[in-house]
Amino acid sequence: MPLVDIAKSIRAVPVAPEVLPKLQSRLQDVDTDITDLAALIRLDAGLATSVLKSSNSAYYTRGSRVTSIEEAVSVIGYEETLRIVARCSYSTVMKGSLVCYGISGEVLWEEAVLAALAMDQLSQVAECDASEAYISGLLHAVGMVAINDYLLRTGRPNDVAPTGPLDAIAQWEMHNIGHHHGKVSAAMMQQWRFASSVVLAAERLPEPAISSDDTVLSALLPLGVTIAKHVCAHPDDDGVADPEFDLARAKRAGLDRRQLVEMVATVRNHWKQTKQFLV
Repeated sequence: MPLVDIAKSIRAVPVAPEVLPKLQSRLQDVDTDITDLAALIRLDAGLATSVLKSSNSAYYTRGSRVTSIEEAVSVIGYEETLRIVARCSYSTVMKGSLVCYGISGEVLWEEAVLAALAMDQLSQVAECDASEAYISGLLHAVGMVAINDYLLRTGRPNDVAPTGPLDAIAQWEMHNIGHHHGKVSAAMMQQWRFASSVVLAAERLPEPAISSDDTVLSALLPLGVTIAKHVCAHPDDDGVADPEFDLARAKRAGLDRRQLVEMVATVRNHWKQTKQFLV
């Protein structure tokens, strides 16, 4: 199956996939004018409304009501603006159930945001671009969404994808469509003009072992997803065993197992603080 056909099968995506890479690059430029950011956000009415609502929430409010996109960006800050834009713009894509994978919409969305939170935290200790890390985590399953929608449109497979390691899921995908979700995610991100580092991280995610061409970001993403899946399944610190981490990838990113275990607790606490915004 051509990758382009599978990528086009994804449920309706708002304008933000075209906006997000531009926002990402502008948010990294300290000289970017807030007016330019506001103009991009305004390309999607729902997105603009969501940014304003977030800036006026109890979490961000400073006493007076925010009424303009420019003011909202000023109140929230550039980094937080990118994250709010990403959460809001992809919510319509990432909230539907993946029937072919046996994954509910709630779990899909929670794991996406948890992976973004985990990648954000990991990037702070692994010397990796925080914006790229956050987006890579948030969109780590977008290829699965496209594959799910493609299979439902062309004829559901007889079996459901296996649970467990991503490489096992990838084998099931290869059997059914000839591509794993990392390849599909990468193809979609290329269409959306994401940074090459983000595309590579998406493509490498389901691979069973680290490769010589892996970057710090592509090595981090499987670790972030592991943390996300663990916290999603165990949102409370109930004494469950720590997850198994790919220590070869951890070494490539300059991390050790102790740091990763500590990160699980950090992400779990951050998740409890931010879950109220996932509506």
